[in-house]
Amino acid sequence: MAKLKAEMKEIIETAQFCNAAMVDRQGLPNVSAKGSIMWLNDETIAFGDWDSIHTRQNLQENHKIAISIVNPQAATARFLQFKGTVDGGALQGSSGQMQGKDQKA
Repeated sequence: MAKLKAEMKEIIETAQFCNAAMVDRQGLPNVSAKGSIMWLNDETIAFGDWDSIHTRQNLQENHKIAISIVNPQAATARFLQFKGTVDGGALQGSSGQMQGKDQKA
């Protein structure tokens, strides 16, 4: 299981929003902007889910999710992508990928 690095935590802490991508039971993709993102521990990130009916339904049917965070204000990097599974609203067992500050998101 991947661990969140300090640089990743900084991006998460200063991000204003993230995008959550998932698919429904027919395999149709859905992307939903989320107004919050936080890290809970070195292996778990979470976002608030306020009245996102499709997000909740898709994650109940298929626990796989991808989270994308773009933060141009972060000091060390500006793009993170996590892929994992959902457990109680938190992204568990995530593997984080970080692109350098000089790369386009």
